[in-house]
Amino acid sequence: MEDNQIHGVIPERIGELTGLTVLDIGYNFLEGTIPGSIGMLKNIVALGFYYNKLSGNIPMVIGNLTVLSALDISNNKLEGNIPVTIRNCTQLQELEFSSNKLSGDIPTQTFGYLDGLIYLGLSNNSLTGPIPSEF
Repeated sequence: MEDNQIHGVIPERIGELTGLTVLDIGYNFLEGTIPGSIGMLKNIVALGFYYNKLSGNIPMVIGNLTVLSALDISNNKLEGNIPVTIRNCTQLQELEFSSNKLSGDIPTQTFGYLDGLIYLGLSNNSLTGPIPSEF
């Protein structure tokens, strides 16, 4: 569903698609928040919400996606801290949070758990603090 003219919000019922392994709805006009039901997508390996108009915080339930290998939520209006629960996504290889309104420290204890991470994008946010030694 990438690069269409889809408007509206991501429905809460998205969590009912429990067999889904890839969800790419980037380059659309989606607004609102990332629904908490996203944490029910236990089989998802790639998730792309990039280049939309999503706002609010990244839900803590993102840590429930333990087989996730690629997450791209760049170029939205997401704010708040990077959730520490992302450390539960130990299969992550690509993590792209660039061009949002994320703030606070880069969670030092989080990225040490992501041994397989080969790409991390955090540019163009309002993150503070030192670069964690785990990098």
